[in-house]
Amino acid sequence: MKKLHILYGLLLIAILSSCSSLRTAYDYDKDVDFTKYQTFAFYKEGMDQLKLNDIDKKRFVEAITADLQSKGFESNVADPDLLVNVVVTGKDKVSVTDDYPFSYGWWYPSPTLTMRQYTESTIYIDLIDKDSNQLVWQGKGTDEFNASEKDRDTRVKETVTRILEQYPYGRK
Repeated sequence: MKKLHILYGLLLIAILSSCSSLRTAYDYDKDVDFTKYQTFAFYKEGMDQLKLNDIDKKRFVEAITADLQSKGFESNVADPDLLVNVVVTGKDKVSVTDDYPFSYGWWYPSPTLTMRQYTESTIYIDLIDKDSNQLVWQGKGTDEFNASEKDRDTRVKETVTRILEQYPYGRK
């Protein structure tokens, strides 16, 4: 019976670990006509202040560019309609779990607690009207991002896609 509980626990962990824990949200100015936006460029001052290494900056720029171009936008024009800014914040967190996936009842010995420290990061993608210099749309994604993750290119692309899929105003 105990082996069956362990098997179910491992199965549950495998299923949950295959699902992304990325939480996304967005907000926008309801008074803006988004159909007028056709071109974009990155907000240089904001991108210069982005606290990421150059490799990760490049990953985000390429992923955002590809996603917006797939929505019908033209990029890096001399006089863009939208400026794109990226902000990344991090918060150190601690997770405490016990070693028994089904630790209910009195027959199990006292569980061993495991403490894990990690960083929860939030990525904001801001779309700014170039003429008014006002934020018109903002999407964000919050998740645990591992600095030693093996396939960071794929992870950044998936994150950007999930955030920008909430921007419904493409010109396809």
